[in-house]
Amino acid sequence: MPLHSLKELMEDSRLVFVGKVLAVEPSRITTTLCYPTYDGALFKWLRVDVKVIGACKGVQRGEVVHALMMSMEKATQPHLMYCPPGTIEPDKGDILFLCLAPTPITNMFAALTAPYDEDVSVIPLYRSQGTPPDSMRDDWRRLLKSMPDYDPLWRLVNDSGHIQLDVVAAFRDSFAAEIAKQPTNDTVYLEWQAITNAAGWTTDVPRLPR
Repeated sequence: MPLHSLKELMEDSRLVFVGKVLAVEPSRITTTLCYPTYDGALFKWLRVDVKVIGACKGVQRGEVVHALMMSMEKATQPHLMYCPPGTIEPDKGDILFLCLAPTPITNMFAALTAPYDEDVSVIPLYRSQGTPPDSMRDDWRRLLKSMPDYDPLWRLVNDSGHIQLDVVAAFRDSFAAEIAKQPTNDTVYLEWQAITNAAGWTTDVPRLPR
């Protein structure tokens, strides 16, 4: 089940919009995460420039938002990775529904539910390169399509990837209360480090900028 309902995502996020991916570039930001099957895996953030084509909260149509999205580098010794982080792996031309929060970098945003569950709050509406039926890519999207709470999303963009502006306007009206709500003060941290408590449990905590 989603960590947030669609309404909660829109309430808590700083920016909410439908966007078209203009460019995907590597960044210099990497991190590790300590879940046991992630051992040896390095997670790299991608810089993704997204043009607002359907504005809902905190942005204007035509604006370009700079976002960071996760990618996974294979471990030195390949092995199965159980419960990998939910990533988007965007391509140029993809149309996404984005619920974003600030990062420690000025004017740079990331999925509200990153780094573990990016695909909960950045949801592909159209894939420019398609997604093979037997691919695990967009598994979370397939699950969301079975949930009535998310039905309004799938009408925002047609099967050819064209934004339906009248539907976006109706969507904004339907979620006016959620859009108007003050977002949380949550920051999406980009670098994490493992700590072990006195009981022997290991967990990730943000590596804060010095």
